[in-house]
Amino acid sequence: MKYLDPKNDLIFKKVFGEHPDILRSFLNSMLPLAEGQEIVELEYLSPEMIPETFLEKFTAVDVRCKDNHGRQFLVEMQMNWTTAFKQRRSTLSCWNNLKSTKQYSMSWKHH
Repeated sequence: MKYLDPKNDLIFKKVFGEHPDILRSFLNSMLPLAEGQEIVELEYLSPEMIPETFLEKFTAVDVRCKDNHGRQFLVEMQMNWTTAFKQRRSTLSCWNNLKSTKQYSMSWKHH
């Protein structure tokens, strides 16, 4: 019997992007969540993170969701730890934190 490889991008998106119970179980087992902070339910969000200004970059992730506590999760399959991936991970983390806290602002000076 042959099995599909979940490290394959398409398979990964199908398994974790279309089966919330599997994704919830995976996140609860991998994340160091305190008692009472476990994920009970998930809502899938668009994997496209469309910029609000022209200064921001368009980004798409494998799976994006939020839980019953309002926390957002970006779930990605990455086979190689390249410099570009490390930078992307940092950028996505910062972007997601800023967007979720709504504590950011941009101002423009007109000359």
